[in-house]
Amino acid sequence: MDSLSDVVCFGVLPTMIALQVTSNLGYGSAFSILYFVAAISRLAYFNVEEEIRSQKEKGSRKSYTGFPVTTSAFFVPLLYSFCVCFENSFSFCFLIGMILFAGLQVSKFKLPHLDLRGLLICLVIGILILGFVIFQLF
Repeated sequence: MDSLSDVVCFGVLPTMIALQVTSNLGYGSAFSILYFVAAISRLAYFNVEEEIRSQKEKGSRKSYTGFPVTTSAFFVPLLYSFCVCFENSFSFCFLIGMILFAGLQVSKFKLPHLDLRGLLICLVIGILILGFVIFQLF
């Protein structure tokens, strides 16, 4: 159920936003779907990797391989806010950002698991992004 929830919240929703933003680009829809495919692949890989890891070792994981799909909760609003600065090429800029983020999700680099301090920093960044998005709306 957790992975299904992650697919809907952090895979389908960002893809729907990307489809709406890039609807004026002829090829935008096809490339927007790449994000969804990357999110599903990332979640499937994570579930298999976690099953194997839990059989070999106990305790929580120390790092992730690639960006977790849940980081889209920060990334998509930040990308949207950043791309607003490029009025003429907003759709194209947003699409390139989504493709790059999809690549980071399925890449093989190690991302350390956040401790309490890291989570608090992410919370502050999230509040700043929310404030920035709200400021742009008004």
